[in-house]
Amino acid sequence: MLPRLLLLLGVTLSGMTLSGTLAAQERGGLVSGFGMCRPALVLPEKPKIEIENPEVGATDIEADTMETEAPGTPEELTVLTGDVVVSRDEQLMAADEVRYRPNGRQVWARGNVQLWQEGTFLGGDSGTLSLDQEHASMEQLSFIQMQNHAHGTARQASLSGQELIEATDATYTTCAPGEEDWVL
Repeated sequence: MLPRLLLLLGVTLSGMTLSGTLAAQERGGLVSGFGMCRPALVLPEKPKIEIENPEVGATDIEADTMETEAPGTPEELTVLTGDVVVSRDEQLMAADEVRYRPNGRQVWARGNVQLWQEGTFLGGDSGTLSLDQEHASMEQLSFIQMQNHAHGTARQASLSGQELIEATDATYTTCAPGEEDWVL
């Protein structure tokens, strides 16, 4: 049953444990399409950002402070600190500190990192984001996937588009927060 479940979810979980109860069944809580749980998830509110360049593919960045190293070279690196918000199309990342390499369109973030991408939210200690490939990874995180009505935690996870593609030492459930009748 477990390999099929993982295939349906499209997620690889390493170092996980399977636990759960029949409490939802016992109280008649079966909901079609969501196993034993009723979904009740809401994405956290995104920070507001003034979009200076609304064209598709443009990156907008806000921060309290900004320093640029090696400007105008392929090694250019912008270091942003304090209430940093990086936005591009359907991607938005907020953090205490961000390092952004415009040449490779890569973002490295640490400190209260939050990422919104096409109905998926990740919040954790540190993370990376590839703006061109819509790929992200994060460490010590919690996540919400609206498409699957799922949420959980992980030591490390990778995201491609809105699909959580790999999670290590993870928990996963479609139950409402605080009412986890089953957890992978």
